Amino acid sequence: TVAQIAVRLGVPLFDLIFLNRAKLPRLSGEDRLKRDTRLLVPAPVDVQAVRAGSASMRDEWHTVAADMSFKDCARGLGMEPRELLRLNTHIKGLQVSSELLQGTRLIFRQSAHEAEEYCHWTFPEDDPANAEPSYMMARRLRRRPTGASAAGVGESGMVLESIEGDTLRASRPLMLEERPAVRPSGKRAAFIQAIEDAKAAADERARAWRDSAWHVVQEDAP
Repeated sequence: TVAQIAVRLGVPLFDLIFLNRAKLPRLSGEDRLKRDTRLLVPAPVDVQAVRAGSASMRDEWHTVAADMSFKDCARGLGMEPRELLRLNTHIKGLQVSSELLQGTRLIFRQSAHEAEEYCHWTFPEDDPANAEPSYMMARRLRRRPTGASAAGVGESGMVLESIEGDTLRASRPLMLEERPAVRPSGKRAAFIQAIEDAKAAADERARAWRDSAWHVVQEDAP
């Protein structure tokens, strides 16, 4: 069965089913597979590799232990002062000739990964290329414990009740009857405002045309 394969390979049953849902949408832990059936298998977790990857995605910081000049701090880190200054432009007024106070935190090694802004939510009439960037995080969902207040639980310990109802109830406070007003901000404020003004002008022209394109009969006539 699929459950036995998961145990033999040492991978979570849920992950094994999830990876193969696109090809086998009705796959379950109790299914018996035919010989030569091909399955996608989750890669085993290498803790050291995960930690190394996580560390490479973060900037490395140095905390100044005592009052000193910026140049002395850069020299102690084995860096050129100009390079250290480039990594810390977020500190207002910082210069190569600055004196650092104890406890000052400086970035001395920047992450090799670059985060790219994108907009993950747009309305049908929006142009995604001109939309404001947004940010979101993804976390693996935790299973509910067996014997919880769920309507039903399968043999594998997975909740059988519809998740859609829970999601809908949790989302209701966030739902709006109509699209909220656009509040331009940042570098694109003028550009977005111009788009809104153009839409308003087009709506006004359409309304004027509708008002002038019809003749209204004021009284009964043969």
